[in-house]
Amino acid sequence: MHILDDPTSIILGRTIAVAMPSGGHDYPKIDVPAQNFRLVNQTSDDGLTHSPSDDGEVRKFFYTMIGEWDADVEINDVWEIDDIQYSVDGFMPNNEFETRATVTAFAKEPRHG
Repeated sequence: MHILDDPTSIILGRTIAVAMPSGGHDYPKIDVPAQNFRLVNQTSDDGLTHSPSDDGEVRKFFYTMIGEWDADVEINDVWEIDDIQYSVDGFMPNNEFETRATVTAFAKEPRHG
C-alpha cells in the first residue's frame, strides 16, 4: 500500500501545555500544517459498541493511518472530516520508510477504505 494510492490531506489538531505566570498551565489547540496520509479501515464488523451515553450505542471504526517517514503525528492528535471525529491512539513499529499510527473514528459508517 502506498500513500499516493488513496491520499487524504489532514490538518491535525494538537493540544499543547503552556506554562502560565501563575504557575498553572493553559492547553490551547494548535493546527499542524496539512499532510497527506492514507487511512486503511481495520474494523471487521459494523463498529457498533455499547455506550453509557449516546442512547446506549456508538459506532467506532479503527484505522491505520500511513504517512511519510517524517510525518508530524503525536498520540491524541485529532481531526474532523464530514462531522466524523478521528483521534490518534498509538503508533505501530517504525519501519524507517513510513509512519504508521492507529486511529479511532466515531461515525455512522466508515468513510475510508
